[in-house]
Amino acid sequence: MDVNEEFEDFDEEDLTLIGELETHTETEDFVCTPPDLKEEVEKSLAELLPEKSKGLYNATYNSFRNWMKSKRTKSISENTVLGYFLELAKTFKASTL
Repeated sequence: MDVNEEFEDFDEEDLTLIGELETHTETEDFVCTPPDLKEEVEKSLAELLPEKSKGLYNATYNSFRNWMKSKRTKSISENTVLGYFLELAKTFKASTL
């Protein structure tokens, strides 16, 4: 999969955050993770989301990010996720959250 395809549903803020995380992870990995293990983990991460559900996952994530923007929050925390679910619970049944 092309890197651009993998991140096509993300906005610039998402990509900046991903870049920061990747930079931090690469630095940590270089020190802590043997190259063969790192390669194995990267391969499994690429296959983490099945193609069939990847579109739904990305749509749901984008909805969450848009909600975050509307609430002017930039950090994802337990409180942020809980607040998002509480708002969803106003229109959806608990079993569908």
